[in-house]
Amino acid sequence: MPNIWFNTNLNNVIGRVPAKHNNTNSFYFLVRECAQPGELCKDEGNNSVWAAFSSLNGNGDLRIQRRSSSRPLNSNTLKEMMDRNGDGVLSSADCGNGIVCLDGKPVVAVLIAAGAPLSTQTDRSSSPTDFRQYLDSSNADNDLYNFVSSFPSNQSCTTGKLTDCFNDKVIAITIEDWVNAMEKRVKSEFANLSITLCSASWRANNDTHWTVVNQWHTITNICP
Repeated sequence: MPNIWFNTNLNNVIGRVPAKHNNTNSFYFLVRECAQPGELCKDEGNNSVWAAFSSLNGNGDLRIQRRSSSRPLNSNTLKEMMDRNGDGVLSSADCGNGIVCLDGKPVVAVLIAAGAPLSTQTDRSSSPTDFRQYLDSSNADNDLYNFVSSFPSNQSCTTGKLTDCFNDKVIAITIEDWVNAMEKRVKSEFANLSITLCSASWRANNDTHWTVVNQWHTITNICP
């Protein structure tokens, strides 16, 4: 994926979300349109959606295609990877160093729909990949791993109206979200798990299959 999809380069964990166009097979930035404009939506028009991903190596790369048998990515290893300090508990202490957090909780990813430009965001047209022109408050600072879903209580808004200082819409993809979705995906890959992924002989003959490389057969919910 070319660097333009991200803030400046592939080492940044935050970037605009790309999507594939059904007709031209080209890429474009996702935007959010307000179907029924309201108080928080009437001026937001077409504004970009951004994402930040946790990763093993700190550059936001959770792509399964890049895993290997020595560093598999599955339900168990994801949880281990997210437990950055190794204490067995996921907490704000794990944030940073590759782990993205929302409101102090480690998550797989955050998705942020930018709102209308704030008074300090005056250069969106010429800076479409500069997240600081779109995201607000702590979401636009130099800490690219800690994000917030609302205006921080330890900050002050000069106008007294919080929507003048923060209008990001933020959701998280949690570990549970990822695990549930991926386990369903693995199960849907095969008509009969007992003679495919859960069979040692099948795995030996299909050792490059992504489910084998990432050792999904070791997950109890997949192969009891």
